[in-house]
Amino acid sequence: MQTSNRYILRYEGPSTMPVNDLQSIQSQVEVLNTSRKMLLIEAAPDTLTDLLQKLPEWTAKPEITHKIPLTQPVIEKRI
Repeated sequence: MQTSNRYILRYEGPSTMPVNDLQSIQSQVEVLNTSRKMLLIEAAPDTLTDLLQKLPEWTAKPEITHKIPLTQPVIEKRI
């Protein structure tokens, strides 16, 4: 399991994310991907903290990646 400076921002409001919020986020951090209520961003932790204080309807979780396991059988060498 690996983490980086990538975070998933989720809008907790009743409808889709406000355009003003999106513009504010884009002006401060790099937005890598978007959906109706979520953003994948890359940001320094301090920048993210400042941003979330200004946008109370948003929550953030670190992006977590998992290494895909090797699924092919491996033949062990006999000694």
